[in-house]
Amino acid sequence: MARVAYSMAVASEFVRTEVVDAGAFREFSKKYKVGAFPKTFIDYGESFIGVEKEQRVLERILAAQ
Repeated sequence: MARVAYSMAVASEFVRTEVVDAGAFREFSKKYKVGAFPKTFIDYGESFIGVEKEQRVLERILAAQ
C-alpha cells in the first residue's frame, strides 16, 4: 500500500502520503484505532484495512472529495 500511496503523491500535488510504523508508535495506533496492518486513511475519514489495487484506491480517493 505504501508504494501505491507514494506513487499517487508523486503524480498529484493534491495527494500527500505518510507511512507510519504503527507497531513503533503505540499512541498513534490507539488514537486512530489501528489494530491490523496495513490500514489506510483517506483524509482521516474513510479508512480500509488490507491491500487494494491501485484503481480501487484511486476510486476511494475520488469518492472522498
